[in-house]
Amino acid sequence: MATQLTRDIHALFLPIFPKLEISDTAARFLSEGGISLLYGETREEYVSHVIDPVRVAEESAERWQTTLGVARNLAGPVLVAVDAEIGGIQRLHQLVPPLPSLEDAQLRSADYIAEQSKAVAVAARRLGVNVFLSPVADVLAGPNPWLEGRTLGTDLENVAKIVGGFVSGVQSGGVAATVKHFPGHPVCVLDPAVHEAVVSWTIDELRTYFGPFQAGIDAGADVVMMGPAIFSTLAKPAAASISPELISLLRNDLGFGGVVLTDDLDWKATIRDNSMEETAIAAVTAGADWMLVSAAGVGHIPAMVGALEAAAGRGEVSAEKIATSAAKLRALAARLNG
Repeated sequence: MATQLTRDIHALFLPIFPKLEISDTAARFLSEGGISLLYGETREEYVSHVIDPVRVAEESAERWQTTLGVARNLAGPVLVAVDAEIGGIQRLHQLVPPLPSLEDAQLRSADYIAEQSKAVAVAARRLGVNVFLSPVADVLAGPNPWLEGRTLGTDLENVAKIVGGFVSGVQSGGVAATVKHFPGHPVCVLDPAVHEAVVSWTIDELRTYFGPFQAGIDAGADVVMMGPAIFSTLAKPAAASISPELISLLRNDLGFGGVVLTDDLDWKATIRDNSMEETAIAAVTAGADWMLVSAAGVGHIPAMVGALEAAAGRGEVSAEKIATSAAKLRALAARLNG
C-alpha cells in the first residue's frame, strides 16, 4: 500500500491526456493518489484553434460526464482541466457557450466579459470540468513565436480588464481560472518548448508588465502558471517554473496565496540537460504546488514520484512542503466538486 508521502506526491502532478478516456495509465495514477487530469488537444488543434470534427462528434456531454464519473469513483474529488482561451483554443467546442471573441472582449466592459465567461464555466461544471488553463496575461513587446496569436492585445490596461473580467466570471461560475505565464514573456525570440529560449529583461523591466497578472490575482484566480523560458537576469538563471526567486516574487510582491502551477516540465527551456526527475525536484524545491506533465512525459510520473520520495527521505526536499501543497490541491478539488 502506498504511503501518505507517496500519495501526496502523486497529488502534485497534472498529467495531460489527449483522449477523453480513463486509460490504464490514468486509472493507476488516480488510484495511487493522483487527483488531477488535463484533457488536451493535438498540436494542430491548438495552433488552428479548431477542434477536429471527429473529436467533436465523439465527445458528447454524456461521454464527458461518464468519463469524469469514473475518475471520481477512483480518486474522489478531482481537478479536471481544459484549455479555454479568449481568442484561442476552446477545448469544449460546442458543448458550452462560446467565450467572447478577442475583438469583442477588447471593446466590451469587464462586466460583460465576466457574464459571458461565467456562462461558459457553469456549463463546463455540468460536464465535470472545473479548471480552465487561462487567461493568458502575457503582453508582447517584440518577437515571441510561442505566444504570437495567443495574447489578448498590446494595451496593458485593456488586457488587465479582460483578464480580470474573465477570472471573475469563471470563478463565480465554479471553475478555477489559471492566470499564465508569470512573470510574462514580452520578448522571447525562440520557442521554449524546443529551444533553451531566454527572456533577457530584468525584473524591474518585467514589473511594468505585471498589471494583467495582478488583475487576475485581484479578481480571485485560484491558480497562476509559471512560465517555461529561462530568465537570464536572475541571480540563478532558470525557467520561472523552477525559479525560487520568481515564485517568491509572485507570492510576496503580487500577494498570490493560491496554487502555483508549472508549465510543462519537459519543455526544453525548463528541463535543459536535466532529467524529468531532477526537474520535478527543482520545481517542488522552488515552491511550485502543481506540476504540468505533457502527454509524452506522463510515463515518467512513477520515476518522478520515486525521485521526490527519495529526495524527501534524504532531506533534500521538504516532506512538509509536499504535504502542504497536496492539502492545498485537495482542498481546491473538494471546493470545486461541491
